[in-house]
Amino acid sequence: MLLCSNKLVWATVNAAEPNFSVGSGNNIAVSGLLYKMIFMVLMVIFLGVAIIFLSKKLLPKFNLPGKRIQIIEAVHLGPRKSLHLIKVGKKTLLIGSTNENISHLADLTNHIIDVNSPDSQISDN
Repeated sequence: MLLCSNKLVWATVNAAEPNFSVGSGNNIAVSGLLYKMIFMVLMVIFLGVAIIFLSKKLLPKFNLPGKRIQIIEAVHLGPRKSLHLIKVGKKTLLIGSTNENISHLADLTNHIIDVNSPDSQISDN
């Protein structure tokens, strides 16, 4: 009921009232909502896996400036076995790593001409 300028006016608003009845018509809307929800959860899981995969593939390749240790090259010899050519300050070292051990194999500081050049070779000085 509304009171406008001293007159009593009846107003019925049937279209604005929501219908919460349970019936066969609502099952289609609920199942559509369920499919959307499942799709969104799967999309979030997919994006999370993609971010983890890309971070593991791309981030180790970047040598950030200001670090004292740089990985120049890494060669994987087998499962959990690899050789690493690293530069620590002005020294160039060859190390080997396995699942249980990391070993210093050689100091190549005076044996490599230019580490950044693709044509660099190890000399026998």
